[in-house]
Amino acid sequence: MEPPFAQFSGTNHIPTEEELAEIKKLLLPDDSRLAAIEIELEDLAQTVEMLKKEKSAILQKTRHLRALSSLIRRLPTPIMEAIFIYSFPVDPMCPISIADPPLVFLRVCRAWRNMALEMPRLWSDFRATVPFQLLEEGDFTRVASFQSELSRWLNRSGSLPLTLEIRMPYTQGPAALVDTTLRKASRLAAEHTNRWESLNLELCSATSEVFKGIDVGTLGALKSLRIMSESTLWPTATHPGFALMGGHPTITHCYNLLKAPNLTRLELWHNGLNSLPRLSEFPVNLGKLISLTLACRELSSSYYQPQHGILATSEPMSNVILQMLQRCSSLQQCKLTLIPYGDLVSGVGSTVSRTVAVPSLKSLYLEGSSRQMEVLIQNIDAPALHELHYHPHYLMSHHSYSPIVNFLRTHGQQIQILHIDLPTLSISDFFACMRSSPNLKQLQVGPSPQALHGAPSPPQYRMSTDTPFIFTDEHLKALTPNEDPFDGSKCLCPHIEILRSHVKSRVSPTSVLAFLNAKSRSQKPGLKELTIRQLPTDFPYFNVHMLGGKAIHEDLEKFVEAGVNLIFDAPGCFVPTPFYAPTLPKVGYETDFGSGYM
Repeated sequence: MEPPFAQFSGTNHIPTEEELAEIKKLLLPDDSRLAAIEIELEDLAQTVEMLKKEKSAILQKTRHLRALSSLIRRLPTPIMEAIFIYSFPVDPMCPISIADPPLVFLRVCRAWRNMALEMPRLWSDFRATVPFQLLEEGDFTRVASFQSELSRWLNRSGSLPLTLEIRMPYTQGPAALVDTTLRKASRLAAEHTNRWESLNLELCSATSEVFKGIDVGTLGALKSLRIMSESTLWPTATHPGFALMGGHPTITHCYNLLKAPNLTRLELWHNGLNSLPRLSEFPVNLGKLISLTLACRELSSSYYQPQHGILATSEPMSNVILQMLQRCSSLQQCKLTLIPYGDLVSGVGSTVSRTVAVPSLKSLYLEGSSRQMEVLIQNIDAPALHELHYHPHYLMSHHSYSPIVNFLRTHGQQIQILHIDLPTLSISDFFACMRSSPNLKQLQVGPSPQALHGAPSPPQYRMSTDTPFIFTDEHLKALTPNEDPFDGSKCLCPHIEILRSHVKSRVSPTSVLAFLNAKSRSQKPGLKELTIRQLPTDFPYFNVHMLGGKAIHEDLEKFVEAGVNLIFDAPGCFVPTPFYAPTLPKVGYETDFGSGYM
């Protein structure tokens, strides 16, 4: 049965007086109920307000009792200490800030303050730079207060071994203020040389002057040393340490630090212009080193020019490095930038007489002059090597690929991580490299991400007879697991979990899907990442992820949901490669398979 006046619903009917009277009669019961509901709502609102006030009063009354019975009060001291330790920021922008650990613990309550002050371990990590407040205010009167805070910090560390980091500020400031602040911080650190376990030092006028006179006899606890030379690429008018020094301080200013008798890890980042110490007179006890880095901090910069590193010397750098490696009986990890020293005055490799064995070497990173790298790779024997990075610099010298291909033929069986940048590698030689390295878990072809980001597009020097290496369907197919028993072809590297192509790529969506599907069906360890860069602009799989994390392309959705990281981009794009488990200490590797020794 239809309700009254239903026939007029949705029409322009105008009710008559009789109809209006009947409508009011029909609405009377509902209007009465609505009025009653309004009264009930007002009463309930008053009740809610009264209950809120009562709740607030009870909370205020029982606040101190609840505080006394809170879980944080009952946590054992070892757990609280662990929480304090793990709350440190990984890389704080300003180490001396009352808003960051450990200083913030002093301001919470008396118990936390006492606990923090009685934990020397909280204060054994000493990072000194110039705080932002000093740079912004430019107030020299505040330097004394900052120095007092640093002194208290060091005193709280008791007698524990110290991890020290002294570096230039991230932002520019008055040169005299920066010099004064860092000089005072360096002098405070120099009072505790007998407790130094790790030192990370950025050279400038202040730090080099203080540390050049360190007594070697007090450095018995020093095991890890990192020295970074001042950059040559920054304009001298804006770089605070340059004008005061009258030039760039070099690593040779801190030779005494290199003589520490128990060093096991050494990183020297030179600027490619007379800042690297004379390797033939290297004062380090090489036999104890586990990790060695001799690198040029400017090499990956787009401002770098080859003349920055070319020095006419009597002996090529590769030969001297080989002589050093011969003494590195315990070396496990090595990163080298080979500058073209000696290329202009002698034939590279002319003084190499025999192969140098480095029996414990597990990770090797080579970059710089291709001519020098070829000499080294042809004259080194590394039976334990499982990680190789090979990145010649495009503007230094012409590439050659036969040495690295031959090296892989000898050592490829044990290689699990391979990054190679050979812009004229032929398909046959690529296949030869892959056949020689059947146990690869991670493969990257092309420049490192650091060189790819902001550096000139490779290759720059290519001769007219060279054919550029392009990553194609043929390369991808060779790396795709094959389940067809009648197909004679075989997957070259069935264990690959991470594949990255940073060179010009011409692969089809069909080949990409075939690779992904085959890897997902394979019984081998699953695929973690597929990165293909420098693709044509009409490639359909750009921007794989939406903000919500869901794949835009249905073809790829199941792989994204399975946890595979997919990166496809065009030449004008750059998506940083994520880290899964970076090695420690960080040496700049893109390794995703960190080992315990690193």
